Amino acid sequence: MVRQVIEKALAGFGALLFLSSLAGVFISFTEQPGPLAVANAANPTVVASPSPAPSPTPAPALEWLPGLSAYDVTVNLEKQRFDCTSPDLNRPPVTWTCTRAEDDGSADYAVAITGTDSSHVTAVTAQAITHGTTPHAAIADGFIAADFLSSMALLPYNGADMNGARNWVKTNIGDGGETTIGGAKFTLSINDQTRTLEIKATGAL
Repeated sequence: MVRQVIEKALAGFGALLFLSSLAGVFISFTEQPGPLAVANAANPTVVASPSPAPSPTPAPALEWLPGLSAYDVTVNLEKQRFDCTSPDLNRPPVTWTCTRAEDDGSADYAVAITGTDSSHVTAVTAQAITHGTTPHAAIADGFIAADFLSSMALLPYNGADMNGARNWVKTNIGDGGETTIGGAKFTLSINDQTRTLEIKATGAL
């Protein structure tokens, strides 16, 4: 009887040792990295950063003043008593010329409109020549030139800032200068009693 009890105890103890050994093997197996894990560690996946979007290419500057018609300019000048001549449109580039003289001889005005045709105006050049015949001529001539040239700065091309252009001319009538407004470069030059304002498409420079 005692022998049977001892044999059963030994059998149970052996089974316990077997299970304990089996558990150790299982734990050891699960702790070892498999071949896939080793491969992934040796060759980690590299995620490429997205390339930055290319900057948009700016549109080239136009060689004419869009929205401006030589016909409209000449019609407006003729309403102000200018005499205008029309060019031969079959031989571009062409130039429209408008002139006027003050009745009292104080000033002469001239406007040249250049382009390939009436709808593609490259530049408008306005000139005021004062003759110093009015009282306080130095001051009066400046006002005469400023009044005419600032009115010519009101050309209605696309992107124009009419008030800004007019004020710029009045501010710089004594010293001249350059500025760009929309797609046009304004150049105001002074030579003795002659003041010239050129308004030219930036793509035609």
